[in-house]
Amino acid sequence: MLADPALTRDALVAHVKDYVRAGGKGWGTADAYAVSKVALNALTRILAAELAARQIRVNATDPGWVRSDMGGRSAPRSIEQGAASVLFGVTTTETGGIFHDGTAVAP
Repeated sequence: MLADPALTRDALVAHVKDYVRAGGKGWGTADAYAVSKVALNALTRILAAELAARQIRVNATDPGWVRSDMGGRSAPRSIEQGAASVLFGVTTTETGGIFHDGTAVAP
């Protein structure tokens, strides 16, 4: 559903609202964090399609688990490694991509 290339922004919002309503009733098995990431990836593809005619690229990047105040000391990646992942998403000529370490990941 959320990986559908024809998904619109309105349909995405409706799906997320359905999830929130179901979660409020104790239904569903996915946690909110996972659903937020799926929705973000879907929105990336939607915005990339909407903005392509204006030559605006939209990508999502995953810096990974980075040693930082949020990630903690036991995270395996340095801040520099995380930043390199983000810079790839900004500098690639692709659009609508979801990247980790400069590699496209499946939606």
